[in-house]
Amino acid sequence: YGRFKLIGLWGQSLIKLGRDLSDTAANQYNFRGTATDFGSGLGVIGLTHTWFPTEKTRLRSTISWQRIFSEAVLDSVVSDAFKPFYRGYESESKLSLTTQLRGKIGPGSSYMAGLNIDFFGLDYVDSVFSKTYQKFITRSDVDGQMMLYRAYIQSQHAFGSRISVNAGLHFQLAAINSQLSAEPRIGLNYKVSETAVITAGAGLHSQLQPRAVYFSQAYLPQSGTYLRTNEKLDMTRSFHQVIGFQQLLGEGFRIKTEAYHQYLFNAPVKPDFPEFSTLNFGDQFGTPKLDSLVNQGKGRNYGLELTVEKFLSKGWYMLLTASLFDARYTGYDGVWRNTAFNGNYVFNALGGYELKLNEKLTLTLDGKFVWAGGRRTVPVDFGASAQKGEEVRDWTRAYEEKYDDYIRSDFRIGIKSNGRKIWQEWAIDLQNVTGNRSIFMEAYDPRKNELYYVYQQGFMPMFLYRIRF
Repeated sequence: YGRFKLIGLWGQSLIKLGRDLSDTAANQYNFRGTATDFGSGLGVIGLTHTWFPTEKTRLRSTISWQRIFSEAVLDSVVSDAFKPFYRGYESESKLSLTTQLRGKIGPGSSYMAGLNIDFFGLDYVDSVFSKTYQKFITRSDVDGQMMLYRAYIQSQHAFGSRISVNAGLHFQLAAINSQLSAEPRIGLNYKVSETAVITAGAGLHSQLQPRAVYFSQAYLPQSGTYLRTNEKLDMTRSFHQVIGFQQLLGEGFRIKTEAYHQYLFNAPVKPDFPEFSTLNFGDQFGTPKLDSLVNQGKGRNYGLELTVEKFLSKGWYMLLTASLFDARYTGYDGVWRNTAFNGNYVFNALGGYELKLNEKLTLTLDGKFVWAGGRRTVPVDFGASAQKGEEVRDWTRAYEEKYDDYIRSDFRIGIKSNGRKIWQEWAIDLQNVTGNRSIFMEAYDPRKNELYYVYQQGFMPMFLYRIRF
């Protein structure tokens, strides 16, 4: 009957910041004058069936259900009292059905085809206090469903011993607005020698907007009603091209380099907020809920990546990576700007050593170093902020400035025990061992008319115990 596999995962968390008014440390990761409660959770269960109808074909099918939720409470602290400002709750349930058929046609040729069906149950509600109307305005109040259908087929064929081509077609259909995408893709591998390969690829990719965006509402003060204006949004699309080279060296070393370019289009933007684009989603907590978006934004990303890797052998491993890139976008006004994520460079170095103490015990030493260009930011307009008594950003200079570079070093020491029935690991993970102060976010304090910073996590020791049986 084939092979069955059952999987499950559950997790839940809650954090409160700024509730203890006598403890200034409680605001370490919070804005001044605010108190925040944030909780989230997830649950997943799935059943996978794998069946081999013939020696050359495999059919794998999965049915799964998952639920994720998050809830947020944000209050202003006024004269040592909490004044409600924001309330939000988001819950998504997803039932997924997937099936994939893989097989071999002959020497050097194979194919793969699949179908994915996702059914989403959505429950969104949030409201924010409006100074203009002096009451809470509901931004979204959703209890609905939506479906996403995906299908794909691809084939790989080897032309002799040096060239192989992988070509395919991917389809997506969003039932909420009947938006359909057809995405052709192709990849090429050319074997220069037994240790060197040239790779190239190109393809069209499409992505739904964050589901909450489709249900954002516009408030109509004349009638006191709400109108959904984003339900007809198309998918954001991107044309990708990449070319690379990799070379295997002696003693388990590999060097790899890639150059890439992405052209993005159909990104949602807002006519009365010309600097805005959904391509910057993710640079802050939550998803901005803006109404009346249109698919007229563009973006372009290009860069060069280099990787030097030493596979684990003779008790040690190493990985060095360098990435140089440029990421830009246009809002409704058509002006090219830096994206929020255009740090321009990222360098990583990590490595480790394993020392076998006896037949069961192994000592492990691992280290990691990250150096990345700082996040982009929108500067505060101090004049407008002082006049209004709250933070006002100067969007005419959107993402021109950026924070100082992000630098962090981690070190880990551990012991692994490999018994006959169970495997165990104990470790101490020393995160940010140098205590470098990297900026997490900045905000405006209207009482002092000044800009202040909230910093990333400082030095933090973490303790780990893991068991497998």
